[in-house]
Amino acid sequence: AEPVLKDWSGFVVDIDKAILNNNIQSRFKTMIEDGAVEECRQYRSAFSGERPPSARALGAAQILDYLDGRCDLAQATEAAVIATRRYAKRQRTWFRNRMADWPRVDRGAAQIAP
Repeated sequence: AEPVLKDWSGFVVDIDKAILNNNIQSRFKTMIEDGAVEECRQYRSAFSGERPPSARALGAAQILDYLDGRCDLAQATEAAVIATRRYAKRQRTWFRNRMADWPRVDRGAAQIAP
């Protein structure tokens, strides 16, 4: 049988850990500014206070904790950023272990594809 993908190549887009952590922090701040709290408030109302599995999404779980009075917004933000950093670390580890021989492309490279 002929391989399904015979003419392809893969690469891993890499980014400096400090830059990644800063991006995670900035992105969550932007999400809050763009209405993530109100979106979670509406989500919570739609499920009558129950927490379906989708409520465990990074960021959503922490904002819902804030809306439920378990923490203040600063604590929810910090918890969401930490959870996202941990998830990013697991992803980096997975790529390092599963795709160790794949070429790495620095995120800062001017051009990724021809």
